[in-house]
Amino acid sequence: DGLVLKLEDATKRALEIIALHYGTPFQMGLSVPPGTENPEPHTMDVAVLRSPMMFGPFYQAMGSPMGIAAHVAAGKLDRFAGLPGYGGMPIEKFWAAVAAVPINYVKDNAECIRIAMTAKRLPHRVYNVSSGFPRAPRAQLEALLAAAPECADRMGVTPDDLPSEAMDVGFDGDLFAQDFGWRSPHTLESALSEYIDWLASHDH
Repeated sequence: DGLVLKLEDATKRALEIIALHYGTPFQMGLSVPPGTENPEPHTMDVAVLRSPMMFGPFYQAMGSPMGIAAHVAAGKLDRFAGLPGYGGMPIEKFWAAVAAVPINYVKDNAECIRIAMTAKRLPHRVYNVSSGFPRAPRAQLEALLAAAPECADRMGVTPDDLPSEAMDVGFDGDLFAQDFGWRSPHTLESALSEYIDWLASHDH
């Protein structure tokens, strides 16, 4: 199970390197007419936004434990514990395994992408994007139960069953906030409440 997560991480990092290396100047596949002495450079202004696991409107991948839990809270799924998570791992075990990974509300991700794409200049090439929500699975489940207490029985897992600590892997959105002055307008509880309300009339 851990190998699958490491392979995904390695693939994403490799794509970052390719994008940053070949983006400026963009020479990969450059072709010019014979005899051209000074071809026009093909340049791309490349920046990388790293976003962790997400949940929220229109996010259909359902790879995030919080996304699945929100569907249970909204009555879209009958149960939580025992459902297959990433790589087939039971979702409650996967939740414990990714305790170091932040979760983002999709509206925060969309806003950060908008900010980066419309900025007059990008002081840095790589940014972490983070809603700043609690990372410990226990705190995440407690936020869900605060937003939708009626789903507790259907979860099949309690806060005491989940880790109360999250390993610090140094992933935060401080650099993005420093350069663009952005902070999420949501708390985890308010984002979950908004998403659960959304799910009342939408599939995802």
